[in-house]
Amino acid sequence: MILMRKTFFAKLKKGFTLVELIVVVAILGIFATIAAISMSSVKTATQKKSAQTAITSYWKSTENYFYTLNSGFGGAPSTSMLQTLAGDKLQTLSTKAPSSVSKGKIYIQYSVNSGNLNSKYAVVKIVYNYNGKYYVSTDGNTVTGPKNSI
Repeated sequence: MILMRKTFFAKLKKGFTLVELIVVVAILGIFATIAAISMSSVKTATQKKSAQTAITSYWKSTENYFYTLNSGFGGAPSTSMLQTLAGDKLQTLSTKAPSSVSKGKIYIQYSVNSGNLNSKYAVVKIVYNYNGKYYVSTDGNTVTGPKNSI
């Protein structure tokens, strides 16, 4: 009778050992790490594409604005006028290189060529601070970044 009890309870004793549970948790941890890394790269790529879209849009708006000025309509470039045309992300429109750009803002550097009235004003560089990371373009098409500083 005692022997029968031991074998009966031995058959009922089913479950996972501690080692099996640790192995499963370790495998799930590895999968979670892989997923987090791939999501991080997707996020970075999305941010860069968003920054590139904004920079390209501002580059074209600024070129159109300068075309108007170079055609003899209007005076000197103004930040407030370009903000009216292009949107509120613009922080500064200046001939000086940027030293800092506020988060979420765009800095446009331009040149003045007083000898040629048809192309007196031209865009030199656009810097965009997107979520604390800097994206820079010097031609309106290619964007470098993200960078931690200008």
